[in-house]
Amino acid sequence: MENLSGHGNFFEVPLEIKKWNWGAFWTTFIWGYFNDTFISLLIFVPVINIFIPFYLGFKGNELSWQNKRWENMEVFLKAQRKWGIIGWITFVVVAILATLITVNNSSVREQDEYIKSETYRMISENKEATAFIGEDFEIIEYIRGSQLMFKDTTYSIVVKSKLGKYWVAIRLDDSGKISEVLLSHYFVIEGFHEVIIRN
Repeated sequence: MENLSGHGNFFEVPLEIKKWNWGAFWTTFIWGYFNDTFISLLIFVPVINIFIPFYLGFKGNELSWQNKRWENMEVFLKAQRKWGIIGWITFVVVAILATLITVNNSSVREQDEYIKSETYRMISENKEATAFIGEDFEIIEYIRGSQLMFKDTTYSIVVKSKLGKYWVAIRLDDSGKISEVLLSHYFVIEGFHEVIIRN
């Protein structure tokens, strides 16, 4: 059969290339760039991008054959096999990264919940602290990575009660448990007071 690759969609493509293309499916616009198939850029269009990987997977071989000039069928099939390998490697790498990010985010959320609940408990059970800020208080702001009170503080909380607003700076030990909580007025210079609770 005559090599009619690169002649556009006016010519029928060979039957042997009418099969699924994993490289086009997994790498979409990257595959599209190297295969002169710029319809793959629709991956950046909301809603439509849901369908583009499947369209490219189903029609990728045909689009590449029609849009790009290939030396012969053997070269074409070899190139698409390589793209298939690249596509699966991309999928595995992305899947691993997504899993790691999900696990990390879950761990961070658990740590956040522990810090907020444990800090609340420590304040509630400390007479000096409740005398300072009042017994009825609520957490209104949570700041991760703050270093406002201690040079090595990793967390700060803002609490509010009928008596006002207060900073709560939290120091963690090496195991990630709360070792010290410091309460102070929220941006009050005159009459500034603080309470330190140690675990």
